[in-house]
Amino acid sequence: MTRVLIINENELFGKGIKQILENESDFKVTFLQLFSLDCQNTKVLSNYDIYLLETTSLEFVNRILRTNDKAKIVMFYDIYTYHLKQFAGLGISGFIKKSTSITELILTLQLVKHGHALYPLPILKQLIASQNNPCHDDHNLDSILSKREMEILQCIAAGKNNRKISEELFMSLRSVEYHLTKTFKKLNVNSRLEALSKAIGLNLISINK
Repeated sequence: MTRVLIINENELFGKGIKQILENESDFKVTFLQLFSLDCQNTKVLSNYDIYLLETTSLEFVNRILRTNDKAKIVMFYDIYTYHLKQFAGLGISGFIKKSTSITELILTLQLVKHGHALYPLPILKQLIASQNNPCHDDHNLDSILSKREMEILQCIAAGKNNRKISEELFMSLRSVEYHLTKTFKKLNVNSRLEALSKAIGLNLISINK
């Protein structure tokens, strides 16, 4: 039995993938929300063969690999995924789009289980481009916001409070607060107004969007 841990901020998505995988494969699947207390527990994270993640945190991936040096990690990605070069350098086993079919997801996990590394062509092209561009400004990547963080800042720019943001983006209020905390840390600011001002100054979001 292959033990799979799904870590995602979206409970509906994570539990849905868990149920499908268990119904259509021989995987034993556990789901944890990204910002739950269990995700901070090293012991909880240590007992799996494959980790299916959606995160922009290099530190979190490093923590999994320090906890379990045999961990095989597959990451969901989209066009807003940053740190690809750094994630690949950590030894990530594969990347897969969130919009992929369940058949492709199962095949990916089965191949990763047997020691294969699967990098879709768009990911390989990005990695090759970064390799061929040594002037790429990697040290600024920590200031780049994820797609969700940019969506939240766009809502703030439109004058919405946290509760309105949670309703519009179909997120829990706690998840909005979690993303804002991450945004403040990335941008080295202490308030919503400062974060908005800095993101606009860095051309990460547009007030005209």
